[in-house]
Amino acid sequence: MSRLWLLRMALLVGLTWLAAATLVWIGLEPPAALVGARRPASLPRADIRFAPADLAAARERLEKTAMWGVQRDGKPLPPPKKAEELAKQIEWRLLAAVERNGEYLAVIQVGKDKPQPVKEGEALPDGGKLLKVRRDIVVVSDAEGNQREIRTYVE
Repeated sequence: MSRLWLLRMALLVGLTWLAAATLVWIGLEPPAALVGARRPASLPRADIRFAPADLAAARERLEKTAMWGVQRDGKPLPPPKKAEELAKQIEWRLLAAVERNGEYLAVIQVGKDKPQPVKEGEALPDGGKLLKVRRDIVVVSDAEGNQREIRTYVE
C-alpha cells in the first residue's frame, strides 16, 4: 500500500465520521424530559432576615478619601506631612472602654507610660478629642476635626 492510498483512506474515514456526527447533532433532538431541569414541586423558603446596612459612615469616609490622587472636586491633593511633623505626633492606643457609675471612660496609653482614663468630651494627648465611648465603639476626632471610630469587639 502506498502512502497516497493510506492518506486517501484516512481522509475518507475522517469525512465519514464528520458527516455522521453532524447528522446526529442536527437531526436528533432529545426528549424534553431528558434535557429539562429537575426541580422539586416547591422550593424551600429561606427564613433569613438581614439588618439593613447603614452606609452613611462608609459613604462619608469614601467622600474624604482621595483614591485617584485628586480631591473629589478635581483639585490636586495637599502635600504630605513632613517627616519632622510626623515625628512630633503623639501615638496613643486604646486599652479599654469602661462604664463606671453611668459615666463612660476610655483607658488609653501613650507610648510606654502608665495607662490613663479619659472621659467623654476631654482632650486626647495628640490634640484630638474623645467624642463618644460605648462598650463596643469609641469615637475620637483628631486635631483637624476628622472623626474616627475604634471598634472594641466586645463579646
